[in-house]
Amino acid sequence: MVVMVIKLIASALGMASEDFPSKIFWFQIKEICLLTITVAGLAFCLEYACLDAWLNIRSIGLVAFPTLFFIPLCFTNESHHLNVGRDYNFHMARVRQKE
Repeated sequence: MVVMVIKLIASALGMASEDFPSKIFWFQIKEICLLTITVAGLAFCLEYACLDAWLNIRSIGLVAFPTLFFIPLCFTNESHHLNVGRDYNFHMARVRQKE
């Protein structure tokens, strides 16, 4: 729930910000929150479906590792352009049109 609140605040601040670098920053924060929500959602679904055998430190760690690897890539995308997605390009094109 805390991560969802952070995502909502980041979305609101991204919409309220006026300059382009701050919009990119809040978009990156929002994407990082979505990554952590995915891992938490998987843990919730496994617990709800009574699949407790899959819900241990090792399996959650294996699922969370790509997420933890992707977080630094979000902030250093300008130097390597490895995680540019279609949504990111579409969102940034809309932001540039408004300016």
